[in-house]
Amino acid sequence: MLFPKSFIKVVDNSGAKYARCLKVLRTTSAYGKKKYASVGDLVLVSVRFCIPRKKVKKGDMFTGLVVRTKAFVKRSTGGLWLMQNAVILLDKKMQPLGTRMFGPVAREVKVKKYNKLATIARFVV
Repeated sequence: MLFPKSFIKVVDNSGAKYARCLKVLRTTSAYGKKKYASVGDLVLVSVRFCIPRKKVKKGDMFTGLVVRTKAFVKRSTGGLWLMQNAVILLDKKMQPLGTRMFGPVAREVKVKKYNKLATIARFVV
């Protein structure tokens, strides 16, 4: 679960390393009343730490897609624990800024119609 004001690791090669969640934009809960984001939800993030001379700068705001959370991901076949909170930065057309993604990506991302992200990922859990 990602709450506003939480720090998140960015797991693509856009240049950002860590970001802060500013707002939960789109959730999968009934009626959209959740105040937190889970895997596959969209959040508004601000870049806090970045690599110099890359696409993003410190303070830039982007839409991020949550690909991993520390919270338990419930599935029909059981469940899944992932070890960190992670997002991927998206542009205005909802396409990824980076060309590579690091680490595993939860299968819920592919189920929620982000097929481009699932093909870029090294492995989908």
